[in-house]
Amino acid sequence: MTQGRRRARRGRTSNGVALALALVFSLGALAGITLLPGNSGRTPEPARGTAAEPAPAAGTPDAPERKAPAGATEETVEPVLLGEGGEGVVPRGGAEEAGAGHASGPSGEDLTLTVPRLGIKDAPLPTGSTQERLDREGLMRLAGTGLPWEAGTNTFIVGHTLGYEGTKYPYVFYELDEMHPGDQVILKTGSGERYVFRVYDEVTVRPEDYWVTYPTDDRRTVVSLQSCVPVPELDRRLVVQAELVS
Repeated sequence: MTQGRRRARRGRTSNGVALALALVFSLGALAGITLLPGNSGRTPEPARGTAAEPAPAAGTPDAPERKAPAGATEETVEPVLLGEGGEGVVPRGGAEEAGAGHASGPSGEDLTLTVPRLGIKDAPLPTGSTQERLDREGLMRLAGTGLPWEAGTNTFIVGHTLGYEGTKYPYVFYELDEMHPGDQVILKTGSGERYVFRVYDEVTVRPEDYWVTYPTDDRRTVVSLQSCVPVPELDRRLVVQAELVS
């Protein structure tokens, strides 16, 4: 009688264990976990057909470090327009670096600038490419830009709105914003050759917008006059453009 009761208890225990194991395996399957023999205490492996954990994104501590391409530099200096109290940077290789102090005509004469609207008459037009030179002269043709007798070029002239003590031509472009379409800009050589331009456009840009010194898209022969605006901030560049008419 006692042995029969023990066998009955063992049978009920075995059946309970079997049901518990079946329940565990069923729950594991629903969770996408495969229980492997001897895997106790380890992290469950993803079941087949489930998405694996994505690789670390670039820039995270575990991601491999990306190296810059060969020959790349940490910083690239972009050209910046000269201006009032600015730190303009222009490309190297301009006329000033080559030793030319003035923009000369075909026969070697120096150029002068006349702008009737601004009261400028036959002002000598040196060529330069540095902020120091602009602060000293107050007015200059930007080295490396066009010349009036070169078709399709942009003769770029920079002038101070205010100037400094010792500036040769202070306030030369103080009223540049008063220029109107049709106003004349005249460049003249020492031998009397005249290049007459007529104003047709103006634009206000940032110092970083160096593209205004380049030839126009339609390849007009133009002269550009640049100053700084507004007073007193002077943190923008006003550019007035005139095209060659005679």
